[in-house]
Amino acid sequence: MALQSSSFADLVQSSSPSSTLQNEFEVESLNMAIGRLLNAGMIRHAVALAQQFNYASTALAAVRAAVQLAEGVDPSKVALPSSTSAATTTAVASFEGLVEAAPSAQDCIRRIPVHVEVAEALGTSYQQLIRQRPFDVLKQLLLKGKDTVKLARSFIVVNKLDGLRVARLIAALIQRALLAIGGTNDDKDAGRALMVPEAGPNSTSSPLTADPSWSPAEFIPYANLPGDSGLLGQALLELIVKPLLNPFLLDDSAPPTDQQPQQLQRGKLHSQPLAVSTSPTPAVPSIGSRIALPATVEVELLVRAHYCFGLVSYFEGVERVLAIARERVEASYIGEGKYGLLVRLMSSFRRVKSS
Repeated sequence: MALQSSSFADLVQSSSPSSTLQNEFEVESLNMAIGRLLNAGMIRHAVALAQQFNYASTALAAVRAAVQLAEGVDPSKVALPSSTSAATTTAVASFEGLVEAAPSAQDCIRRIPVHVEVAEALGTSYQQLIRQRPFDVLKQLLLKGKDTVKLARSFIVVNKLDGLRVARLIAALIQRALLAIGGTNDDKDAGRALMVPEAGPNSTSSPLTADPSWSPAEFIPYANLPGDSGLLGQALLELIVKPLLNPFLLDDSAPPTDQQPQQLQRGKLHSQPLAVSTSPTPAVPSIGSRIALPATVEVELLVRAHYCFGLVSYFEGVERVLAIARERVEASYIGEGKYGLLVRLMSSFRRVKSS
């Protein structure tokens, strides 16, 4: 994610055409190659390629100008490419003008103002933000609450973060939120998570991403963050059918690529075992620790997974949720007299079906 002025130390300044390029086709090919490297986050490689041909690249000049704007340089003092048509009196206008001047590097340029906005939301500087791993930044955004959901989606898109990894991060934070408000094995607490009064604007009681008190309509933006709500449904089921995985331990050092976000793998949900734990209520863990879920938390995860699958009409996912719920009802809830959990499941599934 590191995109700073020092990356352009060797950038060719001359605007004279390179003698090594024989025709317009070669120039266009070089421009395309440089643009692809920039869009992939390979800034130094793009600079080295331009240097090799002694070529003054408009795309590189545009990206450098965008970085300078992000670092707080006065727009009137930034050297913009000659083809920039937008006014330079504001950073926003300059960013738009840079995209127009260098369409081959538009993905790279559009990424920069989003990072600026994220830095402002997190109370940090652009320079400090770009030194962090993208998923660490995303985690911080999600912990800010629903006011930053739209910005989080923009951050995911411009950095082309993998959808399933995003879903696993959100699912883990949802589980923490449910545990933090007091998930238990007591059926009297069934649904209590959703009846907590909504936090006010000055409240600090719900810092854990999706507040469990939100309505389904408020939950939709979170469900869609991975790009496919079914991915979040899959991630929520993973928390029930196998030990919790730590999404923050995944290798995130690779630069963004043109690879499309991971899509839901249809037909593979049923390969997971149905075994779940019934251990007593644990303390709120750090993300990644192996825990046994309280019954109320398990039910709330099932409800949310069912809702996520329903949003994309993924019937195999819905069937998977129902199979796990049926197994839990027969093996635990009825036998242990946890009728409140049964009511919570039935009422929630019926509400989704009728919506």
